[in-house]
Amino acid sequence: MPAALLMMGAGSTYSRDIQTIPASLRSYWLIAHVVFANLAFGSLLVASGIAGLYILKERNSKSGNSSSFYEKLPAQKVMDELMYQFVASGLLFLSIMIGAGAIWANQTWGGTGVGIPQKHGL
Repeated sequence: MPAALLMMGAGSTYSRDIQTIPASLRSYWLIAHVVFANLAFGSLLVASGIAGLYILKERNSKSGNSSSFYEKLPAQKVMDELMYQFVASGLLFLSIMIGAGAIWANQTWGGTGVGIPQKHGL
């Protein structure tokens, strides 16, 4: 990490071809789209991790082994409720992400659709 950070810093100081950001990338809807995408995928990733721990804890309890790691985890009912809440919030964040992306695309490229032929004279 430190070496990568130093190389990025050195590379950014030698760049002479700095350009302005295009107008399509200067939108608050794009920022909202990216933020909610990160929230959605993060919450679904956490739900997947809890699901993996749930399965491991269930296997451990069926095998009869008592490991201190699995005893420190919450009860399976609590883990199940947490998974549900993270998946539900992920679905909400995905819905908001799609809406923000649609609004951003409409602002950026217009409402006619890219590559969709228009019917004239009807």
